This record gives sequence, C-alpha cells and structure tokens, in this order.
Amino acid sequence: MRTRLPVLFLTLLLLAGTAAGQAADAEAKFAERAARVNAAVADALAKLGADCLKQGLNAAAATHLRQALEHDAANERARKALGHEKKKVDGQTTWVPDPKKAPPADDAKGVTPQVRAEYRKARDKLYADTAKELVGLGQYATKLGLDAHARASFGAALRYNPLHEDALRGAGWVKDGPDWISPAEVLEREAVRKALDNPPDSRELETVPQWAQDLGDAGNPVTGQKAGNLTILGSGSDHAQWLRLAAAVRTLAARALGGEGPEMTLFVARNRAQQQAYAVKRHPGSPGLAAEQWCVAVGEIAVERDEKDDKLTHERIVLAAALHEVRARCGEPSHTWFEIGYVSNLTRRLCGSVALTPFSGNPSGPTESGRWKRTLLQQVAAETQPRLDRMLAARDPDEGQAMLAHFFTRFLIYEHAACLEPFCAAVKGGSTMEEALRSATQSDVARLEDSFLGWLQRGG
Repeated sequence: MRTRLPVLFLTLLLLAGTAAGQAADAEAKFAERAARVNAAVADALAKLGADCLKQGLNAAAATHLRQALEHDAANERARKALGHEKKKVDGQTTWVPDPKKAPPADDAKGVTPQVRAEYRKARDKLYADTAKELVGLGQYATKLGLDAHARASFGAALRYNPLHEDALRGAGWVKDGPDWISPAEVLEREAVRKALDNPPDSRELETVPQWAQDLGDAGNPVTGQKAGNLTILGSGSDHAQWLRLAAAVRTLAARALGGEGPEMTLFVARNRAQQQAYAVKRHPGSPGLAAEQWCVAVGEIAVERDEKDDKLTHERIVLAAALHEVRARCGEPSHTWFEIGYVSNLTRRLCGSVALTPFSGNPSGPTESGRWKRTLLQQVAAETQPRLDRMLAARDPDEGQAMLAHFFTRFLIYEHAACLEPFCAAVKGGSTMEEALRSATQSDVARLEDSFLGWLQRGG
C-alpha cells in the first residue's frame, strides 16, 4: 500500500523551492548589476587619480586610487598607478605593492590654486555622479527585496555625497531637526537614557574615611554613599545625583571600552578652599594639583563644586570620572587625543553640553561642541581643518586638534564601536596611537579621515 503525501505538504515544498529559486535569482541579478556599477565607478576614480598624479596632486591621487580598488580590487590602472606589480605568490598571480614605485605622499611643489580649483570641480562632479549610481543600485536592491544589499549600497553612496537624502534614508538615518542621526547614534542615545534612568542601588556609609572627615567641619560634615565598587563622598544632600552621573559614566565606559572599571571613590569638594585642602592632603607630592578644579588618580577622583552653577559641577564630575575610566583601560598615553575626545563626548551626552575640555592653550571661544562643530565645518569647506595624522601624533593638542579629537572620537563611537575595546587594549599594551587605530579599525588613517569627513558633513 502506497503512502501519499498530503497535498498541502507538497504545496508547501513547492512554494519553498520557488522562494529559494527567486532569492537566488534576485542575488544573481543584483550581483551582475553591482559588478557593472563598481567597475565603472572604479574606472572613473582611477582616471581621476591618474590625472591628479600628472598635476602633482599626489595626496588626492592616493585617495582616489584607493577608492577605485575598494570598488574593484582588480582595476589595473589604479594598481599600476599605486606602484603595484603582478607577481606569483604561493603559486597564484596577485598584485604586490612595490614601495619603490609608489607615488610620492606629498603634493608636488608649485601646484597652483587654479589647478586645485579645477581638480575640486572635477572631483565634485564625479562624486555626485558616483553617488547617483550607487543610490540607483540601492533602489534596485530594494526592488529585488535585498534589504541588506540596499543598505550597503546607500551607505556607499554617502561616502561621495554625504547629504543625499535618498541615500541617508536608505541607509537607516533619521532626521533630527537640521541634522541626520545614524542608526548607531539612535542606539547610543537610548543607552545614555537607560544609564541615567537606572542608577544602582546605594546605601549610606556608616564610616567615612578619616581623610574625608578631616576635610569637613561641624557645620558641613562629609558623608557618603556606596553602590558596588563606587563610593561618593561630600558635604550636602546631592549625593544621589553625583552617584547617578558617576555610575552612568562607568556603565557607558564599560559598554564602549570593555571591561569593568576598578574601585573608584568620588570626592566632591564644597568650594575652592576644600579642593585645595584635598589636593594637599591626598597628593602632597604634586603641588600643582591645588590649582586644578579636578584631580584624577588611580581609584580616586575629586572635583570642586561650583557654588553658583550645579551644571558645571556635574560636568566636572562626568569629566573626571570619564578620565578615570579611560585611563583604567588605556593607561596614560603620551598622546592624549583619545582621552580628550572621549571625555568631552561623554560629558556632552550625559550633561547636554560641554564647557570644559582640557587642551593646550586658551580657547578662542566657549569650548562647547556647537561652536566647535560650526568652526570645523567651515574649515572642512575651506580645506583648512586640522590633519588627522598630526592630531594622532600631537603630545599636547591645541584647541584645533582637541576640536578634531572631539568629533573624530564621536565618529569612532557611532561608526566603529567594535574597534574601541581592542584599540584601548592595544594602546595599553604599548602600541602607538596610529598602530592601535589601524589594527582596531583595519583601515589606514587616510581612509578613516575620508570617512570621518563625510560623516561630519551629514551632521555627525
């Protein structure tokens, strides 16, 4: 006697087979069109790069030749222009860089403003055309039901036209006032909200450390709260708010940079006199700390309370706690751009603004991200912004480099979140800043700078 499969089951099998076939057909159609688009884009970029070399615009040439290879790794014109040669490696023919044939890194002397203007005009036209092609590819992927391919294509288009609204929407960005917010920033904002809205349970300290008791007086005794490995000390009744901010810093730092921070005590000095007394008592070998509004040491930080403005007090707490958390994971490197950038970003995110950012020299205006952003965008438009490679190597960043560090670090937080933990580990392990950044992001500084500037122009 034969067993007959139910008709419904047979129908489901046929439908599943049909769906799989349609998906494979859609993938094949997209792959064919994507190959044509990428080959054409690579050819155009390689031609622009070769033209730049002839004009002595070597830095721009390198950028466009690398871009060409990102679209088509086999593009012969770009490979040869970069000094690559075909060689057999392990029995297979491949392109191998020859440093002796690589073009110069710096522009030739005597490049005229007219040549640069003509280049920018050609570049801007090519970028606009490239973005249009990639948006079209994304729309084609959407039509085929290939959402992941669509998002990737729209994201690629944003590298060439960071303000293309169809590309922004297709890549998942959302409008927030005049700016566009990336999907990563949406998630980051939610993480900040949760960190602030869910402070840890705490208890009153039965015994305050003797050094802290000595800094108080009968009218303003020092009391404390403890939550896990976080202790809050100070006079007054604002301990819960101080704990809320310090705990949020530690939660977000652990989320972004990995690991759990060590035991930390936060002492909030009542005024300038008490902050000076703290510095003398706890850091007698560092007389200069008595002039500072915050002190950061292993396991212990202190900030001076602003007697007129609690907002400034809160910024100092976040700033000092963030410095403590970064140094716990990265050490105290000789190049401070990352800790400056991370601290100023966390302060802005948790306090809504940042008026305090440590850097060399005096500010030319308020050190808040609104003014910095306007300034940096103006510099980008004029192509006079601080160079990323020089910022990475600066031992004592000036305001311009601190400004760049602020936004570049924000870019890493939102667009390269997975790189932050290995980056910190590499720095703590002794790698240079540039080495750590390259290994963590799997990208060189020039590519990161290009990607960062596009992100900034989108409203980053």
